[in-house]
Amino acid sequence: NKVAHKCSYMYRGTLFSGVLYLTTYKMLFRPDDLNFFTITSLPRLYFSLPLGLVYKIYPKKDAPRFWTMRIKGKDCRCIKLYFPCVDQSQGFINYVNNYVSLSVKTPFAVAHYQGMKEDTPEDSGWNLYNLRKEYERIGFKLGEDSEWRISNFNDNYEVSKTYPKALVVPTAISDSVL
Repeated sequence: NKVAHKCSYMYRGTLFSGVLYLTTYKMLFRPDDLNFFTITSLPRLYFSLPLGLVYKIYPKKDAPRFWTMRIKGKDCRCIKLYFPCVDQSQGFINYVNNYVSLSVKTPFAVAHYQGMKEDTPEDSGWNLYNLRKEYERIGFKLGEDSEWRISNFNDNYEVSKTYPKALVVPTAISDSVL
């Protein structure tokens, strides 16, 4: 889901034409003319801003032929973009507002939860962990004639609230000793 808008970016008093790409998680500006001056200044002219860092957008009709968008970032960046027509600037604002939470009422996760819920299976990975398989994977040999066993001495977290319910312990140590 990527959208491209033709716009200009103001850098040190000079306007650079380019394309602003918007994805569901970031905006990226790429200048059109990659001549020598642009290539030497590329890190400053080419910017990428995660949408989660957008603090505020200030739309304004700056001149008869431009619509200005000042984007204030949570990382103290201030980006000034110029769009050639009101339709493109409004499209930009609508797109960003769909993916940016500029209010506490609609955080990003809430806006995208329903779509994820439909695509996620019932268990969604919570039942994939198997303690026995995990310890065998890292080299513990578990079984009746093994030196190691799984102890459930902390099953209700009564012994220690910070220890897991089950631990692998030497077979020689009983649960009463633990």
